Amino acid sequence: MRKKGTMKVSLVPWALRPRSSRYAIRVHVAATVAQLRSELLTVHAVGKNFEDPAWESARDTARATTAQLFTAIRRPPLIERRLVDRWYFATGHTFWYMSGDRGYAPLEARAAELIATLPDGLDTSAAVEVADEIDHRVEISVRKPSKAPKRWANRSPVAGQAEVAWRMKCDRTTILASQLVGSRATSVAIRNYIPWLDEALETMSTPMSTPDVARLAEQWRERRRPYTSDPKWADLIITDPIPRRPASLWWRLTRGDQPTPQSEPAEE
Repeated sequence: MRKKGTMKVSLVPWALRPRSSRYAIRVHVAATVAQLRSELLTVHAVGKNFEDPAWESARDTARATTAQLFTAIRRPPLIERRLVDRWYFATGHTFWYMSGDRGYAPLEARAAELIATLPDGLDTSAAVEVADEIDHRVEISVRKPSKAPKRWANRSPVAGQAEVAWRMKCDRTTILASQLVGSRATSVAIRNYIPWLDEALETMSTPMSTPDVARLAEQWRERRRPYTSDPKWADLIITDPIPRRPASLWWRLTRGDQPTPQSEPAEE
């Protein structure tokens, strides 16, 4: 006898189901995800206060809906199941853990938006992309934070356009060099992050106003978050162009286009 509150799962293959049945299943999955997401927002809100009596009730409600989702998602095609599975994983860091990896939050939101489109037709390319990015975030989570070379350890966070552009180029070089390892994480970064970097560097190849540099630097900080493990590298204080010493031949040979030290103030 089937337990009360459980859902019977049909064994009819997905391709043999009538269109109306497939549509109804997708509507149910999308609605269940939307409901669970709303409940998790409540869990996160009340969980900030350890003494809030609503915590237990909110948690139990979300767990019951989670069980319903796990039952509902058994039937759709693999790509849809994978998307929902990765979305649910991302909710852990976004809603359950008060001090979790906040880099999951934008990925969770993107996955939820895609799941909402299931009844009307999922963009499978976008679904694969966001699922891969969440997988990539998992790989980043188990890596030790990278340590900057000693000559960069005490580098000032005050940066003008030249410094921002150089740091972007360092990101680009590091990721492209990682192709030798051949990890899926690197492939995702090359597909999604490198094109944005190329466009940003093209924009920065001509002089920009300080507010424009600040806006682009903020976009860069958020854009690189899912693909890197050193957030402080982009944590900059944007200022007007900084007067710098001329680059010597030795500097250009050993440091490339790294900005030179700040020039000494002129004596009055």
